[in-house]
Amino acid sequence: MDGSARQVVQAHTITGGVRFETVPGLSPGSVPPVRPPFGKLDLPVRGRDQTLTRLEVLLRPGPDRVALLHGLGGCGKTTIALALARRALERGVTVLWVSGATETDLQAGMRQVAVRLGAEQRSIEQAWGGGANAADLVWSLLEAHHDRWLLVIDNADDPAALGGVPALREGANWWREVGSDLGAVLVTSRYGDHFTWNSWCLPLRVGGLAAPDAAQVLIDATGGRAGAREDAESLATRLGGLPLALRLVGAYLAEANEVPWSVAVRTFADYAGVLETGELADDEPTQDLARTWDLSIDLLTRLGHTGARPLLGLLCHFGDSAIPVRTLLEPAVVTRHPQLCGVGAVQLWKVLTELANVGLIDLVREGGDTTEPWVEIHPLVREIGRRRARRDGTAPGYLEVCARSAAEAVEAEHLESPEDPDRWPFWRSLTPHVLWMVRMAVPEALSPGAVRDVVRVATACARNLRELGLYDRAADELTAIVALSVTRLGETDALTVDAYHCLASAHHAMGRYDIALDEYRRVLDIRRRTVGMDDLLTLPTRHQFAYALHDLGRLAEAEAEFRALLAVRREVSGTTDVRTLSTWQRWARVLHDQGELIAAENQYTKIAAIQAEHLGPQHRHTLSTRHLIGVVRLGLGDIDGAETETTSVLRARLATLGTRHPSTLITASQVALLHHLRGRLSEAITDYRAVLDAQTDLLGPEHPHTVITRRRLADALSARGRYAEADAERRKASESGGPAAEGPGPARFV
Repeated sequence: MDGSARQVVQAHTITGGVRFETVPGLSPGSVPPVRPPFGKLDLPVRGRDQTLTRLEVLLRPGPDRVALLHGLGGCGKTTIALALARRALERGVTVLWVSGATETDLQAGMRQVAVRLGAEQRSIEQAWGGGANAADLVWSLLEAHHDRWLLVIDNADDPAALGGVPALREGANWWREVGSDLGAVLVTSRYGDHFTWNSWCLPLRVGGLAAPDAAQVLIDATGGRAGAREDAESLATRLGGLPLALRLVGAYLAEANEVPWSVAVRTFADYAGVLETGELADDEPTQDLARTWDLSIDLLTRLGHTGARPLLGLLCHFGDSAIPVRTLLEPAVVTRHPQLCGVGAVQLWKVLTELANVGLIDLVREGGDTTEPWVEIHPLVREIGRRRARRDGTAPGYLEVCARSAAEAVEAEHLESPEDPDRWPFWRSLTPHVLWMVRMAVPEALSPGAVRDVVRVATACARNLRELGLYDRAADELTAIVALSVTRLGETDALTVDAYHCLASAHHAMGRYDIALDEYRRVLDIRRRTVGMDDLLTLPTRHQFAYALHDLGRLAEAEAEFRALLAVRREVSGTTDVRTLSTWQRWARVLHDQGELIAAENQYTKIAAIQAEHLGPQHRHTLSTRHLIGVVRLGLGDIDGAETETTSVLRARLATLGTRHPSTLITASQVALLHHLRGRLSEAITDYRAVLDAQTDLLGPEHPHTVITRRRLADALSARGRYAEADAERRKASESGGPAAEGPGPARFV
């Protein structure tokens, strides 16, 4: 049984091997299948025979092995791909369906492709852990597959998910020319720039349906109960033949014809007449979609769902990702909107389901009826909602409720939640919505209270990005958060200062120690003037300021700062407080770098024991201290003790943080160093390269951790006698900058 187990049942007898595959960083319910979602083909496919005939070249030997379907969102690209997939399966072709909507979706889907094609678990873990190239693994499996296959990458709207524009032009990463006559690739995308996609790709633009075919779509959707064919053709022409518009109109008319009371718009002719009387542009299908929305909402209102219009408007003002219902649509918050006041929880859910019934939203449950439902909105519907709200002045009101909803969701979280791996799924669901609000807060003129909600929650989201190792993105988002907070709240506001502190921390994590030190100094200056140097708000910045001094090699200054701070922390918070332990550990690290190895080891051992008791043996802080115990033991010449501790920490970090987290890579580099010192040079070189590739990707080639790993690799290559390769790596390290050797500072802890 290959693939992912979403539910477990007890079997009476099992014959053969059983393998359960999971994707790091995803809950079991969110591991994507590679089966085509044929459930979306709920109506016959109309008007696409010519396109499908052209695409059938993919199903037989020939020069065209890769095709691109591109066009406006809602034009039916996925429907065409599903129709081709069905024909392929009927001919015995293996069909592998992967979402390319985001890089995360693509990575998870391609991993499942590797599982489906029989890759060994070790190979998969190595490829997705940075030890090998995941795209190389999948493509080698595809090219070696002994049966005909079709790989569909659906909704690849962002070139970055496939490796970026350069990769598309060069045919690299996931986007490659198919060399086997047995295989083919079909990609659907709104992105159709012919300068971007490679010349060996067969591009096919998907437009609207011709009037007869579009009319048949309407007739299929309504069961022929909404009028004559000529009326359907007239309406279809008015809708521009856009499949999404046809689907929305068909769903509305089908619903209208089920209503036992008198309904003004029940037929194709009725609907076309309403469109003609509106003040909408004839040549813009999205304008007609706006009117389609109005008619569908009017129907729901007449059926008693008076909250349909404001609720849909509210949904459109979250970010461009699926909306977790329980997290962001708490009835007590949603009903604060004036037009939703008095709507109870049951009625709110009923309105959501009715919006789904008329095709304006989708309600999705990823793992069965017990999991949290998500609301998905087509980009066109979302854009129409936002455009309408901007025009009629209701956008600020919607965003106010969105901001309060996010703030109340976060208020239930504990202080360390953004850094807690167990709570990362919560933050992943929240972050895209909150960060979108940051960019909308100024143009939509949110109230000071809403701005405070946005800044507070967005800063926490950025902390989570930093903890995930996405340092560059955290810095970018925090720059926008600081700009908003300074503009609306003032430079000395507590929330602004918190955001400044987090921005400095992101620069620090990226190895920009001078910039970070200046930012910490700015924060300390404000804190000194507003709350004092020993205030609880000031102590984290004092800690980070001393940390930056340490990383800059200013050890005496750092040691003095940490010693003074530790005394305050013990008095204010106690010895076992997590923040006291963090400062204690940093002070011990300075002792370590000053050459006081035995004293440092003693301190680390005491700290780790307290952390294990009060935080748990697998807590990130406990593992950090245990990692340092391994490092100091190596410095003391105890290679056996260092190897035991470091390999144990690596296993724990792999389990809690995943293969590509910067902290995991730090420990993996240390394990490679131990292989090196043991004389296991081949193993060390392989591990160094895996860590180096991942650090270069995550942190950049100039980050101190990346530079040190590259220098270590060069040393291992020299020891192996591969001098030319070693010199090349040293040149790259020199060009990237960073420490020249593993002396004082953070380098020894890579």
